[in-house]
Amino acid sequence: MSVEILKSVYTHLTGGSNAFATAVGSRISFAEAPSGTALPLAVYTMSAPTIERSFDDDARHISEVTVSILTRTDLGADAAADIEALLYTRMQGATLSATGFDRVLVRCLDRGTPEVDGEAIRVDSSFEVIAVDPA
Repeated sequence: MSVEILKSVYTHLTGGSNAFATAVGSRISFAEAPSGTALPLAVYTMSAPTIERSFDDDARHISEVTVSILTRTDLGADAAADIEALLYTRMQGATLSATGFDRVLVRCLDRGTPEVDGEAIRVDSSFEVIAVDPA
């Protein structure tokens, strides 16, 4: 069922009227961007969920999603920070839908700071994604 959580994250990152997706030109990829993809872009990964059960037998599937934003160095660190701010606004406190779950909640764990990564400026931000699976 973690695939359904991953799908819900992708749908949220790319869907609707979305300033974050617009800022990266809808270049949002899982794990690795295709070679030669123009900047700016975003790449996201998700850890395998840990499952916590409660006394009423509900299960919480908890994963960490990391989104890496890459921009051109000639645009400066502010460009990457501005896109990260749009990501934070898009993700923080969001409630997502995923097949097989009551709800999927998102909260920020860490807002990254821009750093030079080869010929790009990169900023990584991490979010906790909690999917509630009722008994």
